[in-house]
Amino acid sequence: MKIVFLLQSFPCLSETFILNQITSMIDAGCDIRIVAFRRSDEVRQHPDVSKYRLTEKITYAQPPKSKWACRLKAAVQTLCGFMQNPLLILRLQKNLLTEACSYSYQKLFMAMAVMRQGADVIHCHYGPVGQQALILKDIGFKAKISTVFHGYDLSVYLNEHKPDIYQELFAKGDVFLPVSEFWKQKLISIGCPAEKIIVNHMGINASVFKVNDTTKDHNGIRILTVARLTEKKGHRYALEAIRQAICVFSRLEYHMAGDGPLSEEIKRQTHDLGIENHVVFHGKVDADEALQLYKNADIFLLPSVTSLNGDMEGIPVSLMEAMACGLPVIASSHSGIPELVVDGQTGFLTSEKDFSSIADQIIRLAGDPDLRSKTGNRAAEYVKLHFNNQKLTKQTLEIFQQLTTSFSLSSNKKIWQASIKHELNFWDDYFRTKGLEWKDSYGLRLDPDFPLQTRIADLLPADKKTVKILDVGAGPLTFLGKKCVGKELLITAVDPLAKEYDKILKKYRVRPIIRTEKLDAEKLTTRFEPETFDLVFARNCIDHAYSPEKAILEMIAVVKKGGYVLMEHRENEAEKECYRGLHRWNFSLASTGDFHIKSKNDRVNFTEKYRDICKVDCELDTLNDWLITKISKKA
Repeated sequence: MKIVFLLQSFPCLSETFILNQITSMIDAGCDIRIVAFRRSDEVRQHPDVSKYRLTEKITYAQPPKSKWACRLKAAVQTLCGFMQNPLLILRLQKNLLTEACSYSYQKLFMAMAVMRQGADVIHCHYGPVGQQALILKDIGFKAKISTVFHGYDLSVYLNEHKPDIYQELFAKGDVFLPVSEFWKQKLISIGCPAEKIIVNHMGINASVFKVNDTTKDHNGIRILTVARLTEKKGHRYALEAIRQAICVFSRLEYHMAGDGPLSEEIKRQTHDLGIENHVVFHGKVDADEALQLYKNADIFLLPSVTSLNGDMEGIPVSLMEAMACGLPVIASSHSGIPELVVDGQTGFLTSEKDFSSIADQIIRLAGDPDLRSKTGNRAAEYVKLHFNNQKLTKQTLEIFQQLTTSFSLSSNKKIWQASIKHELNFWDDYFRTKGLEWKDSYGLRLDPDFPLQTRIADLLPADKKTVKILDVGAGPLTFLGKKCVGKELLITAVDPLAKEYDKILKKYRVRPIIRTEKLDAEKLTTRFEPETFDLVFARNCIDHAYSPEKAILEMIAVVKKGGYVLMEHRENEAEKECYRGLHRWNFSLASTGDFHIKSKNDRVNFTEKYRDICKVDCELDTLNDWLITKISKKA
């Protein structure tokens, strides 16, 4: 997959979360290119920039300072682009010339750079960057646009602009990836369609950060903050807390790493509080220096606050790094931080600006080495499980894979919608006759003690007492049995026609044991977080979907790593039904053993196309003419 990262500037030491995502996608085999609006003015660089030879992958859209040089560059790029794709270049120039503001050379150079690279996905970090990318949509460039929202773009930027500033982006963008549930809710509140939003945490390379079990090379208690010296990081409240804590623990050191606009102000405050002998300023540090500071610290402190201009955090990477090193952390209940720091479990939270509570937590941890150790170990495990960049990157690539699926959802959905009446008539007859020719099945669907089918039960995790199962395209009554020896079954049933089914159930006074919820198979991740279910099941329905390929990818996304998607369908049913009604797709077992999806016009070898994310096993139950497809999600 070819992915273009569209960024304001690159590389930036303070945005290691972007660098981490880039390098992990390269490790996953993606073809990555970077287009940045300007060069970073930082002299020091993260070692991964040279390790991955990222400077060879960057194109800058920054116009030359000379007006004539800028015009010459624009003319040359436009001419070269016109020779390759005249229609796109004509549209681009028309778009730029008709914009309300003046002609944007920067936007021209950005669009030309992206078009030269080619892309399946344009991955924009920060909302304003996503807005800039829309010109590529407007001229018909064939790439999906994903936009990551971090915090600044939903706080300060919103305060500085009209509330509807993002409406065009919401309408034209393909997917929006807030870094926390907190920012997801903000997006919804300002009009972003919920079905386009997927929470996508930033993460770290957890293998780099190890829990330090060796004895610290210092006496007393060493507290550490790694953060830029800006208002939202809350340094002034940290210093007030340190002053109070020193009254109890005189051998306390506070180490601050980072620089920023408040550097002199914070140093003055340290002097005014009379604690300059307890505070060490390290200035800006690189990744290796930060790692050494983590190893030598006892407690990590980051009391983030909402700044006067409304600026807020995403989920700070330094917190993740400190936790991965086994440090107990003290942070504030701010933005998405509680999604990382579980109060009393993986760290400790205080209210914003409450330096007395911060001091109390410092004193508590300083006096209890066992609590520091237990909290730090839980923190390291939590980051490894939930903020591991390798795992999060796989989830992001699954999202991109779904975005670029080969089938046309819009046209197929129209055909699907036109065939719904036939499906509803079938179920009306089913309940009117209490099962049509499947009388036994009708009774079993309403039996609360009917055991879970063996084929399904055999795929459940043996070591879990409570298991979550999702029945996709369940119809009005789930086919699944409701009991399983030694296990509690938590079954969720979904179907796009659930509301219509409710009317039929009410008409025939049938009360289902498990009520089916309204949800398209193609949109499971809009309702469920990735890796929610132990098993996902579908019977005789996905080949009726408007995009079976996307539906199956959604099922894979919501099943846990190592879990299974199990599907049971008639082989080549669309051909047998002469493509009538909802019968648009054929599921078939190829001579090679691969699982194929095909229609009159399309064919996909699903086994081959998605072998990187799953293993597909197919078998034909010739007795009942069912194609059994078992998909195991790779860890």
